[in-house]
Amino acid sequence: MTTLGQTAKHSDEITEEMWSQVNKFNRDMVQEFLDYKIELSAKSKVQYVSCLRIFFWWVKENLKDKNCVEIKKKEFIRYLNYLTNRGLSESAIKMKKSICSSFCNYIVEYYEDEYPTFRSFVTSSMKVVKTGFVHEKEPLTPEEYNNLCHKLEEMGEWQKLAWVKFSYGTGCRRAESRQLLKEVVDYKPQEKEITYVDENGVEQRGVSKSYLTHTIRCKGPSIVGKQRQLKFG
Repeated sequence: MTTLGQTAKHSDEITEEMWSQVNKFNRDMVQEFLDYKIELSAKSKVQYVSCLRIFFWWVKENLKDKNCVEIKKKEFIRYLNYLTNRGLSESAIKMKKSICSSFCNYIVEYYEDEYPTFRSFVTSSMKVVKTGFVHEKEPLTPEEYNNLCHKLEEMGEWQKLAWVKFSYGTGCRRAESRQLLKEVVDYKPQEKEITYVDENGVEQRGVSKSYLTHTIRCKGPSIVGKQRQLKFG
């Protein structure tokens, strides 16, 4: 088991060759389930594919490749323990558990006639162990941000400087910033009169300028996600 301070070992990628060795019944059920989940975004679908392939490769290696409708609750608990012992974060384990649960619920709902005795082998009573492996997000401090911008300016790294300022100012995700088009440099600013206090403590009036991007696909529960325009200075 991973000890405190060590980096959790990521689950190995399940290649197409490895996946082809998995029980055909399980492969077909996974594919049918993924086809059913048409509302998934492209990024979410990648996560679903990865999580289910990892699980069923484990089933092949540890449960003699049995059909998914024959898996027992105690066997799924073994899988959760396997993930915990690899040192995965709680959020990563919960995601894998949730996707397997959704897969089971699909079988329960749509295969009642074929498998009337099947019950989900994933239940809410199966608690994910608090491993303590939480990947904290530490944003840049204002001083670190200013130093970074100053250094990039000294180096003439204008594209990197623009990305830092845009992503820091909007708080957008990396995948969202990738969608930004160069045409935004030609957009007209939105102007707003403001009142502020200068460094001498004197109240001043001025004009604040801000810009809106074109529509960007942000994180959201659908194929197209949440469509937003990001505001930046």
